[in-house]
Amino acid sequence: MLNSTKILQLFPSAILLFWAMWFSLVSISDFTNLLQKFQIISEDFIFTSKNYDLISQSLLTYKIISQKLTIILFSIIVIWAVTIAGSFWVALLGPKALKLNMAYFSFLASLCMSGSFMLWDEIFLQYNFEHSLMIRFGFQILTFMLFLMLNNKIKI
Repeated sequence: MLNSTKILQLFPSAILLFWAMWFSLVSISDFTNLLQKFQIISEDFIFTSKNYDLISQSLLTYKIISQKLTIILFSIIVIWAVTIAGSFWVALLGPKALKLNMAYFSFLASLCMSGSFMLWDEIFLQYNFEHSLMIRFGFQILTFMLFLMLNNKIKI
């Protein structure tokens, strides 16, 4: 039987598992969206983010019409998401010596991504998404703080 101390010891891993899975799903859905734009898979493919079109539409705010720029920006986002997903998996499953530093890197990279999206939405006047990004950003900070507390890195 697990006591409350053992359960609390599982929480840091559960937090890492959640973010590893979440960013993996984000990476896959963004990657399939990129494959659709290169016409490698059908536009009818269901598991896709449709984020490519969001970038293209937001660029239109300032009359920027460039498929090349949209592909570059979206490719950077896909690579960033894959990097974050991979780093969360390493933080969860990797060698013990790497786990804590990879967790810090993962949280920092994911917070930077969410913060960048919030700034992008502000610059390109895309206010429809800002609220959900702020909620995710807050949830990321909350889970990072909980991760730190449960790893006894900060005291409350």
